[in-house]
Amino acid sequence: MGREKVSIIQLVIEKFEENSKRCQGYLVRKASAKLREKDIRRLDMSRLAEEAKRLEGLINIKWTSVDKVNIDSIQFTSIKNMEEIYRMCGKVPVWESMKQYSDRITYTLKHIEKDWIRQYLNDLLLGLQEEKTVSKELKSEEFFKVIDALDKLKKPTLKRNFSVEVLNDSKAFKDKYQSFIISIAKKYHPTIKNEDNMTDDEILSQLYLEEHTQYFRFIGGLLLNIDGQTINTYDWKWGVTLNSKTMQFATLCSNQTIKKVVTIENEANFSNKEREDEVLYVLTHGYPSPKEQLFLKQLVEVLKENNATYYHTGDLDYGGLSIYRFIKREIIPQLQPLMMDKETFLHYKNKGAGKPMDDKMAMKIKQMDLSNCLELEPLRQCMVEEKWKIEQEYWV
Repeated sequence: MGREKVSIIQLVIEKFEENSKRCQGYLVRKASAKLREKDIRRLDMSRLAEEAKRLEGLINIKWTSVDKVNIDSIQFTSIKNMEEIYRMCGKVPVWESMKQYSDRITYTLKHIEKDWIRQYLNDLLLGLQEEKTVSKELKSEEFFKVIDALDKLKKPTLKRNFSVEVLNDSKAFKDKYQSFIISIAKKYHPTIKNEDNMTDDEILSQLYLEEHTQYFRFIGGLLLNIDGQTINTYDWKWGVTLNSKTMQFATLCSNQTIKKVVTIENEANFSNKEREDEVLYVLTHGYPSPKEQLFLKQLVEVLKENNATYYHTGDLDYGGLSIYRFIKREIIPQLQPLMMDKETFLHYKNKGAGKPMDDKMAMKIKQMDLSNCLELEPLRQCMVEEKWKIEQEYWV
């Protein structure tokens, strides 16, 4: 199916907007634009003569022949004349639109607090000086409502509730803005931009938008103060699950007995653990959410007097290495790997566990930045050499 035919008036506007300076309302003397073959093919020839006559005195048209059948180029004569041409199409002149968008961004920046959103808006503002078009999201006042609301989020909220509160529709955020916000976060958010392995749900979680209510699962004896009452979770042999409200209001007592903390990536491995004295097993189910991160950071602070040690165990693949790196960089600087070493890898590979990885993934692992966790280097080299990956569930 061919492209829709356009009038010469529409094409004049398109050619005008191909230049960023013209989009800002600046027109150099005798500025012109040559029509290419693909431009000619799009022209509605049935209206060409009539509309070319309407443009007389507003632009100069150079025809390829005296019979005025085909156009070679057009010359823009003045901004005032271009205003008239925009009016013919019922459009706002591009330089006026750009100023409106620029003013809206500047106004929004005055009250934005989160650095990653400020950086995005500042780049957007600079981009308006160079770009010839504006994204459809930026043209919507709703988009700025979403940006404002994201900036104000300080604690996890259900995505559908957020959508109702901001857009008056439980599905509007997902349908209209989710993909765009995720793409912005991947580029600007300080945590997300370093992690190319996060799922969309994990990315949204870092922005405090949750698909479902959060839960924090662990096995071991934590001392928690809830409503003035001290609770020892050691009594629950098979573990404890705290919902988001309990995580919000529970506080960690200072006299903890835990001396070893093990974070576990996968639920099957976590569920296979049993209570041990002075050991705490924590399920991360991938990347920990902000609320889980906060809880773990508080735990590390409380356990300073215990000289506690911290370990993480996860998949022996790109995702597993990425999650370990994330936890060590963002939450537990003293983290050490558990069953994430060359010996474990070769042991289970020789038993038939795992599957091969392609050259592209092997190169991706080889090039990933592990500067904050050099202890994983022998494992990384072995995985690349063997071109093999193993999921943690193999040693349940």
